[in-house]
Amino acid sequence: MITTTAILAKLPPAERVYVRNTALKVEAVFPTQLVGVYLFGSASYGQYVPGVSDLDIQAVIEPSVSDEQLAPLVEALLHRNHPCPATKLEFVLHTRKQLMSVPSSPYRLNLNTGPTIDDHVSMDAGEDPSHWFVLDIAIGRTRALPLLGKMPPERVFPAITSEQIAQAMIECLAWFAEHFPESEAYAQCLMRCYVFARHGELVSKKDAAVIAKKERATDIFSDRGAITRLHNEVVLALDQSG
Repeated sequence: MITTTAILAKLPPAERVYVRNTALKVEAVFPTQLVGVYLFGSASYGQYVPGVSDLDIQAVIEPSVSDEQLAPLVEALLHRNHPCPATKLEFVLHTRKQLMSVPSSPYRLNLNTGPTIDDHVSMDAGEDPSHWFVLDIAIGRTRALPLLGKMPPERVFPAITSEQIAQAMIECLAWFAEHFPESEAYAQCLMRCYVFARHGELVSKKDAAVIAKKERATDIFSDRGAITRLHNEVVLALDQSG
């Protein structure tokens, strides 16, 4: 069994300290409401790449809190006050009640901060596309690592149905095609969607790229025509599965 300690040991020292301190900052603001803090994304799979990867951390509280009560946490986590050694921090705070209404209300606080981006802070779940959070929860339920709290992620985060995953993937691909059609992030998202549409499995972006390249026998990352064709193929498969 892979432990949180073993995975954190794979992170560079600065990132390892940052992740732990981030969890402690959440606990300091919400000591009695905190259910747990969890590491998501590439760092939780042991696939973090310095200078490329971001750090994804999600926390859950119960009961909910006001915007005013969230303000100290926002200030504590912003890059200017808590410098992020990764490309950015993607932090999401949920309430347990809101998690039960995913995908309609996927978060209480969404905060992105770091050296490569402008700060983004939202306390209104309607301000951001829900597909990001649905997909994170879907894979994080089994792959996230607990940083604080006694409840494992599978007892905190809801099960996302295959139909909900498929719909979120369709929306995510449409978003990338509209906003960042030439980006590597789009191609990586497409690989993950391809694997899910073909095999019904949620895997990391790195693993998805290996599988897709092997099965398609082409370097999809360097062929924009292949990306467009695969996009249409995957969307059709996801739509039929949903």
